[in-house]
Amino acid sequence: MKFNKRKSLIIKTIALSSAFSLLLIGVNAHAETKCFATERVALINSQIKRLSDSYGDVPSSIDCESVDNNKVEKLTCSKAILSLMELLDSKAYVYAYENATSQEVDHKKIVDSDWIKATRNKAKNENDLCNMYMEHTTDSLGHVSSPYLKKEKDGETEG
Repeated sequence: MKFNKRKSLIIKTIALSSAFSLLLIGVNAHAETKCFATERVALINSQIKRLSDSYGDVPSSIDCESVDNNKVEKLTCSKAILSLMELLDSKAYVYAYENATSQEVDHKKIVDSDWIKATRNKAKNENDLCNMYMEHTTDSLGHVSSPYLKKEKDGETEG
């Protein structure tokens, strides 16, 4: 009798584990689709253009031609959408910094090195990096201006 209960418990555990794994696969597939959706490119470009009047001279924090780039920088440079996201993130950070301090800074020298070291450079894969850029840019621009959040629709914010 104990054997049957144990066997039943093992089968239930395997079934729950399989269901959870399928759920995670579905969540990751949705996150990747959301992260690299082609319509996102137009939204990112639109936001870069909007910031260009005041922040057009803010360069990317990554020199894609450098041979000294780390793994995450190489990953960013290898995918056009990640490069665009990184450029927008750089401009958004300068925008947030200047608005928070009410002081203009040298646009060519300021980078969020604390975030880069503590967060961005720990990305495990391109989807992880994409999500990091989306979150950091949204924090910098505010939730109203972020191209990564859909506008309110019927009282609900979608993202």
